[in-house]
Amino acid sequence: MAKSTPKTSRALGLIRELVDAGRPIIYIQSPEEDRVAQLLREAAQQLFTTSVPVFTWSLTEGLHRDDGGAVKANGQGPRAALDFIAAHPGAGVFHLKDFHEPMQASAEVRRRLRDLYAACLNSQKFVFIS
Repeated sequence: MAKSTPKTSRALGLIRELVDAGRPIIYIQSPEEDRVAQLLREAAQQLFTTSVPVFTWSLTEGLHRDDGGAVKANGQGPRAALDFIAAHPGAGVFHLKDFHEPMQASAEVRRRLRDLYAACLNSQKFVFIS
């Protein structure tokens, strides 16, 4: 594995602080989507007792597991992604790309996201919106 640059280490350190604080929903604002995805993969491997799966959702591709594992969700829309996260039985890192659009457009999605915050507390599930 290549050495992390200080910038990457600092960013991962910030993610570690938020995860350690138990914040189940974290908003990351960055134009570097690939870098965010890489940081979340590193976080899933390094910040938990055992490596946890990373799931990614986008409006165009729906929900998928980063390692290619199957995802059985009831649909591919934003509400289905949130329902999947709530029902997921174990720890996980969930990356929701461009999720600000569905949040702004749908009161139902905003409400489900608020519900998800409470559902994910103390469950080792972390939702990252970028």
